[in-house]
Amino acid sequence: MAKTVSGKEIANRISAQLLEEIKRNKLKISLAVVLIGQNPVSLSYIKIKEKKAEELGINFKLFKFHENIQEKKITDLIKRLNIDKKVNGIIIQLPIPRNLNKDKILNSASPVKDVDGLTAKNLGNLFQGERACVQLLP
Repeated sequence: MAKTVSGKEIANRISAQLLEEIKRNKLKISLAVVLIGQNPVSLSYIKIKEKKAEELGINFKLFKFHENIQEKKITDLIKRLNIDKKVNGIIIQLPIPRNLNKDKILNSASPVKDVDGLTAKNLGNLFQGERACVQLLP
């Protein structure tokens, strides 16, 4: 028999657990989001992510780039975020404009800080079943 899963209920439960853990352990978490271009759907997703981060007490920093930005400027920023001890996670918002090398940009993120799990290393781990975790979030 099929079972209906409520994504909203799961997301609310996970959010409550995260909030509790953040408060209990007095964690200072910082999320960096890299946006290239002005895709309206991406902008909507980012607003949702920013609101959720605020609810959880997570510092949210958005880095916006014009779609004609030099690829090196993006990868240089991501490399700085990788070594910044104050940044715990990095999201590279998709889609990335076609004039840029998506794989190169995604793989410039440290797999440890890659929130969406889109680096080649993290995708490989997912397909090999190594320490991969998939959750339904809002």
